Amino acid sequence: MRISINSFMGKAPRIAPQKLRAEQGQVATNVDLYAGELRPMARPATLGKLVAGNVKALYLYQDRWLSFTEKADFVQGPIHEDSLNRVYCSFEHREPAMFKNDDMSVDSAGDDAVSLRALGVPAPDSALSVGVSGGTGDVKESRTYAVTYVTDLGEEGDISPASAIVDVKSESTVSLTGIPVPPAGRFIAKKRIYRSNTGSADTKFQFVAEIDAAVETYSDSMASGDLGETLSTEGFVAPPSDMRGLIALPSGIMAGFTGKTICFSEPWHPYAWPKKYQLTTNYDIVGLGRIGSVLVVLTSALVYLVQCADPATASMDSFDDIAPCVSKEGIVSSRWGVIYPSTQGLVSVTMAGVNLITRDLFTRREWEALKPETIHGYIHADKYIGFHHPDSGGKGFIVDPVEPTARLVDIPLNAVAGYVRPEDDLCLAVPEGDGHKVLSWAQNTLSPHVMQWRSKDFRSPHPLNFSTAKVMCDPPDIVTDEEWAAVRDELIKKDGDDIKANPGGCLNDGPLNRYAMNGSRLDILAATYSPPAPVVFRLYGDGTERHACEVVDGTPFRLPGGYSAQSWELEVTGSRPVKEIHLATSVSELN
Repeated sequence: MRISINSFMGKAPRIAPQKLRAEQGQVATNVDLYAGELRPMARPATLGKLVAGNVKALYLYQDRWLSFTEKADFVQGPIHEDSLNRVYCSFEHREPAMFKNDDMSVDSAGDDAVSLRALGVPAPDSALSVGVSGGTGDVKESRTYAVTYVTDLGEEGDISPASAIVDVKSESTVSLTGIPVPPAGRFIAKKRIYRSNTGSADTKFQFVAEIDAAVETYSDSMASGDLGETLSTEGFVAPPSDMRGLIALPSGIMAGFTGKTICFSEPWHPYAWPKKYQLTTNYDIVGLGRIGSVLVVLTSALVYLVQCADPATASMDSFDDIAPCVSKEGIVSSRWGVIYPSTQGLVSVTMAGVNLITRDLFTRREWEALKPETIHGYIHADKYIGFHHPDSGGKGFIVDPVEPTARLVDIPLNAVAGYVRPEDDLCLAVPEGDGHKVLSWAQNTLSPHVMQWRSKDFRSPHPLNFSTAKVMCDPPDIVTDEEWAAVRDELIKKDGDDIKANPGGCLNDGPLNRYAMNGSRLDILAATYSPPAPVVFRLYGDGTERHACEVVDGTPFRLPGGYSAQSWELEVTGSRPVKEIHLATSVSELN
């Protein structure tokens, strides 16, 4: 009897080990399967370190890593030529916010941080008082006044309640008093006064004057023909304080949710969230994704699609499939549709419908063992990379939505948060000691992972003993210790040149803890390379390890005798590509 494995595939936990195809594995960890052979994946490259503990969200802002202790969403502001580089964010347990480039700081632990500004402009909650003096002739018009708040960034909010209606003659002066004082901490810099021409409740207000936020009185004697523009920010209220799931859509629109309510911003005005744009679902919303300009709303039961090229005309429909989303952080928008963890497995939503893309990989029992409610996922190189925290500890997996050979691979990495840079570089926060490392996924090509792959359970028709084996593995292009020393020396020289060009040296020249005290900028560099692990072959007979040996080339080698078995499993580990594995009862049969 002979066992030959000429190509390799990933895992399929739903299939019994003895029912797997010859190419499929029971174990496939840190392995790249896209070439038909076993190749070790590249290790992550270390980008930096965080002092903070309990990191749950990660964001790269102007080359500085920001970490948060609660789950969060971040959207770059859709503002033309925004010199402030505004970023809008929503959180698990605090109100939506915004920060900009001059809000950067360093927290008490020494990590980069930002001062958050509550999103939105509050509307004045009381009407101002009015009185008329002077004037000639008969009453010329009736009018009413109102006021808005304006932030230091020029963001104007909703209008106050209207004042009492006053009758005004020619050349009358209207005294405005009790102009509302804005609340503290909302960065209100100005107030804008508006008035109507007729006093009708339906009349549009027109601009009269702008005054400083602290001023509480104003005298108006402006002629009606000199009034300014019509009020355009009516209904520009702040988003709900518990709104989550912030996401950007085309045409300058943002969306979020609270409970069963979908919220939309005013196009190109991400601080304004008119209530008239809100839509309601039948079930609690878990998270949001998008397909072009279509918002995908994932709930505890159904999937809704919202056509929202313009929030004023948004319309909503749903699919009939019951496909509940169980993890907001597991939702990704990709060219394969919106992918998310459901109760049954990973689901993709396209305009055509809802599809369980891991149907061939998991039954509900295997999927639930992953604790899908803990999954946070990312799309990288067209693959879904997910991290989860079952009882056995944090780990990850890769699912390829379309490639059959690499459908499912494990990654034993305890990432707790991540961020995908626009250049499609997945960055992960990984706990280390009292803080975290920030890693760039699969970027350290100098030092591949140690891979592990175990075959299906091959069954022989009767007990037997395999006498010989052959593992085809060619030496890969891996940096030797001597080559790495040369590369490191060159990087050290470059580092020295950088220091000479920008010596710094002041105690406050950079953020606290950016570099270790008495440490070196080469600390991260030193961890970049580790020697490749040799390929080790293991043979299991009837569940017991029968032989283990290091393999250096494709030369056949002997296996021990003195036993027989009917169940056979083959395993290889190491950091060198493996092309084929063969097992036979004789050397002649092997060749």
